[in-house]
Amino acid sequence: MKKIDNKWVDKKEKLNNLNLDLKNPRIPEYARVDEPSIISYLLDNEDVMSIASNIAKNGYHSSAVSIVCIEKKRMVVLDGNRRLVACKLLQDPDLANKESYKKKLHILKNILDLEQIKNIKITIAPSRDIAEKEIWDIHMNPLMKSWQTIQKLRKYKSLIEEKSHTIDSVSQEYSVPKSKMQKDLIKLAFYEKILPMLSTEIDKEKLLKTGFNKIEKIIAPNHGKNFLGYASDEDTGEIEILDTKKFNNNLKKITPYILNNTQIDGHILGPQCIASEIEQVFTFLDSHYKKTTQTKNIHKKNIEENGTLSQKTIVPKKGTIKTYPFWCRKKILPQLKKIIDECYGLDSNNFANAKVSLSRVTFEAVLKYVIEETDWNKKKLKNLNYFRSAFNTKHGQLKTYTDFTELKRLFTELITGTSSKKAFEAFDLEKLHQSIHNFKVGMGPADATNTTNNLIPLIEFMLQEELELFKSIDTSKLI
Repeated sequence: MKKIDNKWVDKKEKLNNLNLDLKNPRIPEYARVDEPSIISYLLDNEDVMSIASNIAKNGYHSSAVSIVCIEKKRMVVLDGNRRLVACKLLQDPDLANKESYKKKLHILKNILDLEQIKNIKITIAPSRDIAEKEIWDIHMNPLMKSWQTIQKLRKYKSLIEEKSHTIDSVSQEYSVPKSKMQKDLIKLAFYEKILPMLSTEIDKEKLLKTGFNKIEKIIAPNHGKNFLGYASDEDTGEIEILDTKKFNNNLKKITPYILNNTQIDGHILGPQCIASEIEQVFTFLDSHYKKTTQTKNIHKKNIEENGTLSQKTIVPKKGTIKTYPFWCRKKILPQLKKIIDECYGLDSNNFANAKVSLSRVTFEAVLKYVIEETDWNKKKLKNLNYFRSAFNTKHGQLKTYTDFTELKRLFTELITGTSSKKAFEAFDLEKLHQSIHNFKVGMGPADATNTTNNLIPLIEFMLQEELELFKSIDTSKLI
C-alpha cells in the first residue's frame, strides 16, 4: 500500500477494504473483541438499523465522509463506524446477530442499489492522534447544529408558501405523516405570532421548550378557535383570523398560560390542560366567551379545470369519515396523482356512475404503477416470474392488454395481513366493470361513496413506503 505523507488525503475506497476500529473508546471494552462483537453492540445499542433503513430508502449521502487512519497496512475507520456497519450489513445481512435484523436487512438490500455503497468517501488522517483531535472537535465543538423542530417546520412552510410543494408532497418527501404536519404547521403559526410579544429571553426559551405542547392543548382545538376567533387551513397550516381585535386581545391574555405559568389571579390551569379547566380560564379571561358546543365549518369552494366541484374544509370536523387516501410512497408520478384527485373530486350525487367507473380505473392505475415501478432484487416486480401470467400468455407471448383480474389476484395472494387481504378480495372489479359496460346497471350516490371509501385503504396499502410494503407481503413468492 502506498505510504501516506503528513497530509490528509481524500478519496473513495472500496467498502470491503474498510475495517472497524477495535480501539474505539466510544464503544465499551467488552464489545471490542472483534468486528462481529462491534457489529452486534452497534446493532443493539446505537440504532444502526435506522441508518441502514435511511440509506436503503434515500441513498448514501454524498456529503458523508468517514475519517480513516492506516494501521498495520489496514484502513481503520475512526469516525463513521455506525454508517460503515450499516453499509456492511446492507451488503451482507447475515452479519447481523439476530434473525429479526437479518429479515429486515434482506428486504432493505433488495430495494437498495448496492452500487451506491460499493465505494465510500473517506479522508485519511496522517495518524490516529491527529484524527482523534479532529473527531473530538467535530463532536464536542460542532461547527454545524442539528436543525431544531422549529427550523424544520419553517423549511416545510417556506416550501408550501413558494408553491413548489403542497402539504401532501412535503409530507411524502420528508416522511412526516400529513396529519402531524398539519397540526405542527398550525402550532408554528401561533409560535410565530406569540414570539414578538415576548420581551425576555427566559420567556422565549419557555415558549420554545413547552409552548408547542401548550398551543396544541389550549388554542389549537375547537375551544381555542372559539376563544380566539380563527379558522385553520388544513392544506397550508395557515390560520385565518376572523375577528382581529378579539384574536389579538385574547392571544395576549392566554400567552402566560402558554408559557407554563399555571396559576394567574387564582385561576389554575394544570399541566394536563384538562378541557374543563381550559373553559374556566377562557371564561375568566373573556366574559363574552361561550362554552364550545360544536365546530362551525367554513368552506372554500373551488371549481377545478375538469368542471367538478370540490370543497376544502378549513376547520376540520371530528369523527368524519376519511374522504381521500393518504400515502407515504415518495415521488409518485403526477399523472397517477391526477387520476386519484379526479376520482375523489367527483361529486357522488351528480356523477355517481362516473365516480364508480373511475374508481376501477384508479385501482388499476395504482396497482399497475406499483408493479411496474417497484424494484425487488434489482428487478421490477413486473419482470418477476410471479406476475408473468398477468402480462404474458401461457406460450410466453405478451398479452395485448394487462389482465388486471389476474394481476389483482396475484397481488392479493402476497398479502400477509388477514384484514388487508379481505379488503382486496372484497373489492369487486367485475361489479365495477358492469357499471361501465352494462347500461342497465345504474349506480347511485351511495354506491359511488361506498366504492371510493372502500378504495381508500387499498390505495394506502399499495402506496406504502416500499420497505413497509415488502414487510406486508410474502416476499418468498417473489421469484
